[in-house]
Amino acid sequence: MEDLLSVSSTKRISHIDKGSVSTEEAKPAIVDTSADVLKALQSEPSFGLLKSCLVWLSTPQGGFNIKIPGPQASQIISTLVYEIVPTYWQLLKRTSDGQSATARKLLSQCLSSIAGLGALCAKLRILLDAVSKDKDTKLQNSKKIQVEVRDVLELLHRVLRGKGTLSYLWQEIERSDTKPVQRHFYIKELVSRLASGKILSLAAQALILCDLSKAEDNELNWMGEGRVYTSWLGANIADLLQNVSDENADACKLGASLLNRGLSLGYDDQLVEAAFLGLWRGKEDYVPSDLRLFNSLPNFDSTRILSVFLRLTSKRLVSTATSYSDRLTGGISAAVASLVLGRSSLLEYLVDWLTNPVFGGLASEMGVRRAVLTVLFRHSHNADVKEAVKEPDLEMTYFDRVLQKLLNLFSDNLFIQHSSMLNQESCAQSLLLSVGWMYRSNKKHIQDLAKSGPYLNSVSNRLAASSERARFLGMVFGMAVSNLVDPADKKMNFDVEAVNGPEGEWYRNLTQMKDVCTSIGDLKTSRTVEVSALTKPTKNSQQKAKMQATMKVVEIVDVTEEIEDEVDSSDDDLPVYAKPDSDPEDEDEDPTLIQRNKPVPPVYVRDLIAGLKDTENFERHRLAISSAANLIRRKSNFGSEVSDHIERLASQITSLKDSYDLEKFQETRIQAMIALVVAEPLKMGKWFSNMLFVGDYALSQRASMLTALTMAARELAGYREEDAELTGAYVANEDLFPSKKLPDKLDKIYRIDAAPVDALSVQLERAMIKPMAAEAADKLAGPKVLQVRTFSSRMEVEKKRKRPITNQLAKVVADGFFYPLTSRWRANMQVYGDSSIFKNHFLQAHFLKTLALILSASGTSTLSLPAMTVEFWGLLLSVRTAALGAKPVLEALLFGFLTILDINSNDQRRIAEEHSRELLETQAWTEQVLESLGTGTKEDEKIRLLAAGVLVRAKEVVDKYQRLLMGDLVDYM
Repeated sequence: MEDLLSVSSTKRISHIDKGSVSTEEAKPAIVDTSADVLKALQSEPSFGLLKSCLVWLSTPQGGFNIKIPGPQASQIISTLVYEIVPTYWQLLKRTSDGQSATARKLLSQCLSSIAGLGALCAKLRILLDAVSKDKDTKLQNSKKIQVEVRDVLELLHRVLRGKGTLSYLWQEIERSDTKPVQRHFYIKELVSRLASGKILSLAAQALILCDLSKAEDNELNWMGEGRVYTSWLGANIADLLQNVSDENADACKLGASLLNRGLSLGYDDQLVEAAFLGLWRGKEDYVPSDLRLFNSLPNFDSTRILSVFLRLTSKRLVSTATSYSDRLTGGISAAVASLVLGRSSLLEYLVDWLTNPVFGGLASEMGVRRAVLTVLFRHSHNADVKEAVKEPDLEMTYFDRVLQKLLNLFSDNLFIQHSSMLNQESCAQSLLLSVGWMYRSNKKHIQDLAKSGPYLNSVSNRLAASSERARFLGMVFGMAVSNLVDPADKKMNFDVEAVNGPEGEWYRNLTQMKDVCTSIGDLKTSRTVEVSALTKPTKNSQQKAKMQATMKVVEIVDVTEEIEDEVDSSDDDLPVYAKPDSDPEDEDEDPTLIQRNKPVPPVYVRDLIAGLKDTENFERHRLAISSAANLIRRKSNFGSEVSDHIERLASQITSLKDSYDLEKFQETRIQAMIALVVAEPLKMGKWFSNMLFVGDYALSQRASMLTALTMAARELAGYREEDAELTGAYVANEDLFPSKKLPDKLDKIYRIDAAPVDALSVQLERAMIKPMAAEAADKLAGPKVLQVRTFSSRMEVEKKRKRPITNQLAKVVADGFFYPLTSRWRANMQVYGDSSIFKNHFLQAHFLKTLALILSASGTSTLSLPAMTVEFWGLLLSVRTAALGAKPVLEALLFGFLTILDINSNDQRRIAEEHSRELLETQAWTEQVLESLGTGTKEDEKIRLLAAGVLVRAKEVVDKYQRLLMGDLVDYM
């Protein structure tokens, strides 16, 4: 097709007579055939003749249709694009009368075809190649090319805009009496034009050339933005399938081909959201066309679409932890059931998705896993939908295999030791749900399961684990199964407060849960509807209930009478003040211009949210941002106003943009986010950790979340006064060479977002390395008996001694901060791999420093310190390879190692016993890093200092417990 659209010659008119475009001309010549039209267009037509040609071309006449590819049509389209558009388009835009608007519309209609798209893309490519080949083009010539590029972009926008473009092009193909071979060629060409990324890449280059990519309100930007363009493509696919009959196999083939090719653009989420409106938004009118499109795809693509759908549904249900309505879960079950009906390959995928951590099912939200379990149970135990239920070799239903695989995974020692706690909790939840389903259908199967080896191994291996959370899950699972199968006097019971508390009861009640597969229309249910009865309890909710139960009513006494009695009736002694100066606002001669209704700072949380949303009112918006942190702190301990709206408030503050270039905007926003986390540590720690990975936020906003989590954790640990300077203003480092700094606008954003964390990491590095340096200096000074020691008075020692602080962070650090961050990190790496946004060196280093600072703030006496050490050490070792190519990540990684060794310095024997492999690997890798470092730059010297500190700490443990590390083999040496 591109050969048919090649240009034989190009002619440009340097001067146009204004009279030629006048709408008041003599009667134009009459054109009757396509040859007349071509001849007229090539002979520098007047406006009237051009309009006559466009009118003749807009409707098929005499067996000629410009929308159908052919030699004559290609020549006419080529003439329109290469001669008429450069000559007339600017003039047609400047003229605002009705005839010019009609001419623009007719010209766009003539190019609304496969050949027209090809000609516009070819013209755009020629212009871009001319710019790239001749980089020394004169400025005047460059401006002319930019004008031509913008003209082509505007025409391309007019041809493509709207969700009915694909339906219109398909209707034109169907109207033509073409053979099946030609129709197949047209489909292939249309797929190549729209879904291969040609238009997307050309438009992106053109927008950059014309300096339009930064303008947010530009209507042409969508063609160069991958997310928006992919959404447009998906919406057109959905509209095409909605407007064709069920028997139209060619249209289904076209939709499936576009969807298949569109997945290669890299925006799967946006494409699936727009293409499957019925299954995603619960629009039942679109469900039949969605299923036809899905069933037209090959197995590989349908599996990929199902994976994306499950991931999107999980993101959609991420609002309130595990609080879902049963109706919404039933709608998800109905959607998944309709997709996998009668397709054994997709049922196999659902089994792997639920039981294999690599597929991401364990990292998804609980509501989605409930829906998938419901679908598998129906396919395995419901005769109405029983299709290809059993495997020929194993003779086990899909649901039986899920139960067996989950139990084997739950009892696996490697999974217990190395998997993230999020995956382990998800596995326990899915396993308990499966046990409940199976017990209601086949009690004997669960009774046999309670006596089997995998069940006993799961409980015993969990009880022997070093992680407190892993032991908790094992005890909860053992008690839940025992409650189902054992008599009352023989039921398993652990006298542990956490297991018998609300959370343990919540886990045990999962076996009683029974979901139903309702209707796809239930997906319209808002995600903030009624909370499910099986909402996972939190510690904050329990404390709040206790506080509300002990609240007392205070009597308000009217004291106005007493005050009035004390007031002296004589006011002769009052001083007389001069008249105040006139109000500056009253100096305006026109009283109607005086603004007396000034906005005031908000005093209620609902007013604060409204002010943050009101970006049109500058003063109100500024006051809301500046007073957000103080209002949240003031209201957090007074009533439930903050807790009732805390998630809406967090979402609004996190997504704020500096529309007015306010002073200290970033610091103020971070302060408000810190106040939110301090108000509800457990709930908001999980919320920010979740949104950090699944929310659609910019890089600077994610950095702000990490900073807020770090500073809030340190404030809960009692370091608020020490960190006050870091969370306020930040002084830029002027020592950096200009090439090492970002542009002023970007430097202002990213420097503020990461400044407190970077400053804290430097401060902590000094605190950890200073004792080692002092010890080294003592060794160089000679024997201790010869060293002079200065004794201080008792008063001076007491004066320097720090007062003990209450570490409130220790209670919530594991469940509220550390585990959500590390678990979501591992899940994100499994799903996205190298394409993850957290592969960015700035964000990756910031994330590692955040974890290290939170671990350091938790203190050496935290009960969950051993479990957090296991989690953090494994995560650090997993990024060793990536750190070698990026010095910021390498610095953060060494800082993390040093933090682990320093905070566990009081229990070095446990490090030698439980983490011998990690310790020796860290020591060997750090030695390699130290040997490979260069010299001269401050950055290398800082990394060298950190690496030396890690080696000193590691060598202390190795030298002290060398016999323990090597085992009994030392006795035989």
